[in-house]
Amino acid sequence: MSSYFVRNSDFTAKTETETPHPTPRTESVEINNYLTDTTVKQPEENAPHNSTDTDIKMEEGKTIIYDDMVFKVKNGALVMKSLVYKTRIYTSIFLPSAVNGLPVVCIDRNAFSNVKVKHIHVPGTVEEIDAHAFDGCTVERINIPPSISRIGEYTFANTQQLQEVDLSLSNIKDLAAYTFSNSAIKAVKLPEINKIQTNCFESCYRLEHFTLPHNLEEIESEAFLNCIGLKTLTSKSPADANIRVSATAFKGCVALENIPPLVMFRDNYKLFSDCKLLEKQYSNIVISELGTVLKITEPPLRFLKYITIPDEAYAIGSFALLDYSPKEVVLRLPKSIKLFHPNALLTKTQVKTIESDIVTTVDGYTIQARIEYQGTVGDWKNVTKLQGHVRYSVVVTCISDNITFIDYI
Repeated sequence: MSSYFVRNSDFTAKTETETPHPTPRTESVEINNYLTDTTVKQPEENAPHNSTDTDIKMEEGKTIIYDDMVFKVKNGALVMKSLVYKTRIYTSIFLPSAVNGLPVVCIDRNAFSNVKVKHIHVPGTVEEIDAHAFDGCTVERINIPPSISRIGEYTFANTQQLQEVDLSLSNIKDLAAYTFSNSAIKAVKLPEINKIQTNCFESCYRLEHFTLPHNLEEIESEAFLNCIGLKTLTSKSPADANIRVSATAFKGCVALENIPPLVMFRDNYKLFSDCKLLEKQYSNIVISELGTVLKITEPPLRFLKYITIPDEAYAIGSFALLDYSPKEVVLRLPKSIKLFHPNALLTKTQVKTIESDIVTTVDGYTIQARIEYQGTVGDWKNVTKLQGHVRYSVVVTCISDNITFIDYI
């Protein structure tokens, strides 16, 4: 019996003899070293992708071949399993929305892995993209329709030509683990997802800017591990958003220099341990506006070393520095300061202050702050230091005299 292959209009159906092509029928056809029971029908010239042929049997579990693509019938729909010729170089691949009346609803695991193609069109019937679907694929452009509700692990991993992906129209709720791992992705548009799972963007070396979605609830461990090109992190979430962030989420992001003023970024001392540029960026902040209550939420406190009060400041009132921890911070005061309220130093992190290595105790009083005062010792003595509920000790360095001493407030 003559075995035969059927391909799209780019090919000519061939048999082992020069006789005309036989009538289509179900038989065993060997393709790319695997056997599949399939009914094969050659498409007509310029035939549409959505076949209306009725002689292809569509029983549950049946494998069919259409336009060089292998499909399997599952639950009354089709799963795109792979390409017939995975070593062929393609310019574009258009997945059909349906074959013989059955919708294409899923792109299966490894369906396009290591396939050489520039453009892939995904129809609006597809609901799921399984793990490794495009792993190692050379695709440069791909659309993600609103019908997509799940993207599996490693979906776009190791894609070195894919630079931008727009997921904003999809209905996915989480970004799966390793989704873009070791890819050359530069920009990703996201819907309102809840979670970025572990190692999702690991080693995305071309990713420079990333915006956290508004409804984000969690960033898991090593989500951005070794994103050595990541410079700017922004967020659509409010500053007090309750986002759980793993201490290793940004490990190895050595180029990161700007981050959003999120509470969890400010208070998590284990975050950004490898981000040396952040330390330079946030080691000193200058207060431009002083009020009764001054809340400093911009920098992560682990990098904060200096708070500089501007020259025109007259007084530092009660709770003015409520949200910064003085455990590693030097407060730089101008000569214009005439009043200093001790409760300005009250913080939410008193325990951290006491545990810090640089904190000392003098006559039973814990040093609460280190102050660089721009005037002389005599000028400092003229500053009115109100008494609070607890007596505080501060280490004062008068810059004009270059004298350091301990004062009690």
